Amino acid sequence: DLCLHKPLVATVGVDGTVRVWNYLRRKCELVHRAANEEPGCVALHPSGFELLVGYKERVRLYALLLSELKPLRELALAKCKEIRYAHGGHQFACAVGISVATYSAVTLQQLYSFPGHIAPVKRVLYSADDLALFSAGVDGAVKGFDLVTGAPLDEPSLLTCSVAYNGLAVQLPRRGQSAAVAVMNAE
Repeated sequence: DLCLHKPLVATVGVDGTVRVWNYLRRKCELVHRAANEEPGCVALHPSGFELLVGYKERVRLYALLLSELKPLRELALAKCKEIRYAHGGHQFACAVGISVATYSAVTLQQLYSFPGHIAPVKRVLYSADDLALFSAGVDGAVKGFDLVTGAPLDEPSLLTCSVAYNGLAVQLPRRGQSAAVAVMNAE
């Protein structure tokens, strides 16, 4: 994940580590290995001061310090495969199985749960204004959700086909235009 306000990138690896990189210095700033847990996904808070890491049985919130990650709180969310902070940092979304749930970044309380995919969700993405959330699944569907009302977006241009997506980009429309949705598959 890429931080919006600092030159930081966070990665998780099959070696069981979370690494925080400074892309201006081209250097790994921090390496964190959780005992007996393998990280599966990561999200950097836009400020660069916090980090969410998804493990098999939980999602853990860390304070990002100079030389270490300090555990702050955790959510009992099993098999979270994707985490994404909203651009404002006030909430985050977690893809767990075939649904997406949003949480307050302050209280860690669940705000919404969005079902709708028939296969696991691969990517989640907030709109630029943080008023909508989009998800792309292994089922080939791209779903949109209104974060003000909690309702699904009835955008006819959202895709449903038999391609398993690995990336997602969305440009929300102005009045009278339809949304532009771009997705990528593995091949």
